[in-house]
Amino acid sequence: MRNRSEAIYQTLLAMLQLLQERKMTEQAVPEATDTAVPPALKTYSDEELMTVKEAYLELKISRNTLDQLRREQKLTSVFKKRNVRLIRTEVEAAKKWYSLIKGKS
Repeated sequence: MRNRSEAIYQTLLAMLQLLQERKMTEQAVPEATDTAVPPALKTYSDEELMTVKEAYLELKISRNTLDQLRREQKLTSVFKKRNVRLIRTEVEAAKKWYSLIKGKS
């Protein structure tokens, strides 16, 4: 019986040591920043989102063009219940890389 108890004790010590080493390495690695979270999984406040209509009016493009950008995943769609919202910062950035290139002020 003593050998079995000794084996269990040694196993528990080894597990404890592994857990302590893992904890030390996790502390050494900086925590992931907010950018590590995919935009679709992050929760947004209402101020950070805009409707599809607001987005295509802001970009001065048609609804079909906006839907195409969403399908190509150039703009992230966030679903709130049955409604589609777009991330305001992405739409504002799209003004630079899409609308201004097309000659829309």
